[in-house]
Amino acid sequence: MSETPPTQPRIAPWTLWIPIIIMALGVVVFFRWVASETPNKKQDRPPYAYKLERDLELIEKTGKPVKLSQLKGKVILAAHFYSTCPSGCTALADKMMELRNDFRQEHPSLQLVSFAIDEGDTPERLSAIAKESFEVGPEDGGWWFVNGDQKAIRNYLTLQFKFITLQVKPEKERTSPIDKYNHDMRIALVDHEANVRGLYDLMSPDLELRKLNEERLRKHLAMLLKDAEGK
Repeated sequence: MSETPPTQPRIAPWTLWIPIIIMALGVVVFFRWVASETPNKKQDRPPYAYKLERDLELIEKTGKPVKLSQLKGKVILAAHFYSTCPSGCTALADKMMELRNDFRQEHPSLQLVSFAIDEGDTPERLSAIAKESFEVGPEDGGWWFVNGDQKAIRNYLTLQFKFITLQVKPEKERTSPIDKYNHDMRIALVDHEANVRGLYDLMSPDLELRKLNEERLRKHLAMLLKDAEGK
């Protein structure tokens, strides 16, 4: 009699499907995680508000003519400036100086611009104030203090940056002869492609709101500096 060959043990069908099911579930979980994380990352980034479409000619603190287009490739922090302002311009510039001190050394693409809104702020006065109050010498091009045609500057700040329109105070509302203007006290953040990414109120009387705005500005500034420098 011939011997019957040994019977191979049969593999249960469900044992073949287990690794396939596990792999499929892993793929589903991975893509659900990616889908949930992507919107969050986008929400962390500052939005594209508007673009600086036009150029602007100015006179820098050194007395030299400059154009905003010269700052192409820079990440810009910009704000109003009035040297004898009794309403907080100096405190606002102090905030800009803090940001500059914290970011400038590691990020040469950072540029500050203070737009003078009073004709009395001549290049000589702006140069003296920049050096004495904010440690910015004439040779330091990383922080522009600029003046020029006041109509052009004010229109640009309103129409391009979207700052609140500057208002000249009626004399009866002034607390002193130098208390001339009501103006926007926010800082504009502009990326290296001339897109305005936000306006941040660091002078709000609400301390919690002020703190929140500064945290957001610092976070967004760090992101845009890395984008500009390819890091």
